[in-house]
Amino acid sequence: MTECPKCKASIQDGFVVCPYCRQELKSPHGAGELSPEERERIYAEEKARYEARVRIEAEAEENARHEAEEKAREEEKRQAEAKALREHEEIARKDSTKLSFGFFAAIGVVVLSLVLYLWVAFVLPDKTDRPVELSDEQAATVTPSSDAPKETYISSALGYLKSLNTYDTEVAMAMAGTATGKYALGDVKAAIERAKFIEDAAWSGDYQKNPPVSSEDLVIHKKVTECRRLHDSALKEMLAFWKDGNEAHIESGAQTFQRAVLLTNECNSDVGKILKAMLDADKSNK
Repeated sequence: MTECPKCKASIQDGFVVCPYCRQELKSPHGAGELSPEERERIYAEEKARYEARVRIEAEAEENARHEAEEKAREEEKRQAEAKALREHEEIARKDSTKLSFGFFAAIGVVVLSLVLYLWVAFVLPDKTDRPVELSDEQAATVTPSSDAPKETYISSALGYLKSLNTYDTEVAMAMAGTATGKYALGDVKAAIERAKFIEDAAWSGDYQKNPPVSSEDLVIHKKVTECRRLHDSALKEMLAFWKDGNEAHIESGAQTFQRAVLLTNECNSDVGKILKAMLDADKSNK
């Protein structure tokens, strides 16, 4: 930088005339005085150069300011989006927790008692005999088959009831687990859908291919058919919860589900007695 000897302003190196007071700083030729015309021309050139430099610097500062403001706006937007996302996730978490507790409250002691029952129902033997009378409508739907051995129907009935028992337990444990946080609502839905798929396959598969053989089998068949109806109704009713969020579906479905489990245990006991009698008869015949 060069200092003007007249106005003391700081002048960029290379200027021959002060752009502020028009004081000659140095001769472009190194010696001699400038003519007024030359001085005026040089002054105009120097002034234009100075103004261009000032304009360029001002534009650079303006661009830098715009860039800084744009970055600040982008950062503010990013922080706002991150905050909104956190708030949304927090609301979703609270809603999920609330829904889970509401879900468990809806099923209440029905599922708790059902879970406990499932653990002991197939350990403690049923000591009571309650014969079931076939209705005329029920008896008309099934005709005993004398061609197939009795063991075939009993075996298929046991297989079907075992499928019910296995997936009933899975559903009940998943439902009860929502209270402790061990299972989420999605786990319950998956367990119900899995149970329905397996039970539908077991019913339409081996069981339907092996009809009852005797009148005694028809009594078992009536119970098994009712087990099927109750299970299908209960699972469909509970799955309806995921369509409209109405917890009444869970309460109603869980109550029907409990009835289905109780009847399944009764069927297991009846079929077990028949199977035991058949085995004892085989032993006595040998």
